[in-house]
Amino acid sequence: MNISVEMKDIEFSYSRSEDLISIKDLSIISGEKVFIHGPSGSGKSTFLNLIAGVIKPDAGTLNVMGHNIKALTMSQTDKPRGDNIGFVFQNFNLIPYLTIYENILLPLKSSKKSSLKIKIKLIMRSEEFPNI
Repeated sequence: MNISVEMKDIEFSYSRSEDLISIKDLSIISGEKVFIHGPSGSGKSTFLNLIAGVIKPDAGTLNVMGHNIKALTMSQTDKPRGDNIGFVFQNFNLIPYLTIYENILLPLKSSKKSSLKIKIKLIMRSEEFPNI
C-alpha cells in the first residue's frame, strides 16, 4: 500500500486573516478514488493546487508521490507534477496557437513517460476526435 498524498497539520490561506484550508491528517493511497465536493469558494481548487505544488501550504507537512512539496522550489515541483499529476485548470490556460493535442502534450515535454504520450495520442485519435 503506497501513499500518494499525505497531509499533516496543513494550513493555507490567501490572506492571513482566515484559514481557507485546514487539514489535520489526510492520506490518499495510490489508486484510491477521492471525491471532492463543496460550495463555490470552499477550497476545492486550492486543495488541488496544494497537491499539485502550484501553491505551498503556510504550515504543516505535505508529501506527494514521495516529494516534500514545501521543500521543493516552484521549478522543482514541475517534474513530479508533469510525471504524476494530470491537471486541467478551471480557466484552461490553453495556448491559442497550439492544437488541443499539443496543449495536452506540452507539460509532458519534460517527462520521460513516453507511454503516457502514446496513450494520449490513442485517446485523442478516437471517434471523439477524428480530425486530430
